[in-house]
Amino acid sequence: MPRRALRLLVIASLLLATGAHWAVLQSAAWAGMLLSRSRTQTLARAAGSTFDGRHPCGVCLKVRRGAGAPKGQAARLSQPREDLFFAPVSFRLPPRRPLWTLATATARLPEFLPSFETPPPRPA
Repeated sequence: MPRRALRLLVIASLLLATGAHWAVLQSAAWAGMLLSRSRTQTLARAAGSTFDGRHPCGVCLKVRRGAGAPKGQAARLSQPREDLFFAPVSFRLPPRRPLWTLATATARLPEFLPSFETPPPRPA
């Protein structure tokens, strides 16, 4: 898997784990509400009715319910559920090849050593 895809996966996991997806959904809902309401009202009135909290749209209500769910979610998750079936999944990672081995180093060793000529034999 390329590094970029792994980074995106980690970022998405962190956003979901911290609950930041609710903020993204709420921002999208506000943008949609502002856009749809600005067609029939002035921009100031549309912004006022969008952000006052008294005129929520359907997405805002779902975000409000979903963002409040983690408080009681731990109690619901501790109870066994019969409607879920998790199949066992197993996978094997290929063995990692070492980047540097002793055989590679010793094969290239003569390249780095200086070459000396053998001196002639000395007379006795």
